[in-house]
Amino acid sequence: MIKCLCKESGLSIIAVILGLLILSVFGAAAVSIISTQANISLQEEQGLQAFYIAEGGLQYALANRTYCNYNTLSFDLGEGSFFVNAVFSNAVLSGNISNTATTVYLTLPPPLMGFTNSGFTIPGTVGIDSEYLFCTGSISNSFVGCTRNYLGSGFANHISGAAVTQCAARSTGTVSKGLLSGSVKRVTQINVGQ
Repeated sequence: MIKCLCKESGLSIIAVILGLLILSVFGAAAVSIISTQANISLQEEQGLQAFYIAEGGLQYALANRTYCNYNTLSFDLGEGSFFVNAVFSNAVLSGNISNTATTVYLTLPPPLMGFTNSGFTIPGTVGIDSEYLFCTGSISNSFVGCTRNYLGSGFANHISGAAVTQCAARSTGTVSKGLLSGSVKRVTQINVGQ
């Protein structure tokens, strides 16, 4: 006696095709995840390279340029390049301060194009005449918690209207080589006291 399996033979083909379809979806998802992770890893690596190149630019500028003469400094370094420029912030004293005062009251310049930030980075070093002060905070139009004679610049009295300045060196590191992505930039900045 011979049995006919005609009705059951179609189900096994459908089961095999369905199994292959499920495996192919999992395979495509795995390939997508792996390629995305590779791209993220490359971006992280390039970002870190750009950061270190920017840091190298700052160190080069500080070692080879005089105080606040950092403009138009650009070199290739490693897999990328850096560009260093000086950033200046200016204000004036709104009153006299003695050589022991730890608060500096300012008259800020008028806002430019709607910006109200004076551009100072606090905590940071500011210069008044030939003295440098390291200030830890800012309240309204004043710097507070200022350490006088910073970096041995000397104690001094300052009169109303004296210039208050801050110089920062800003370095932009760029890595432009990459198979999966374009250029990556990172910016570092340091306030410079003499």
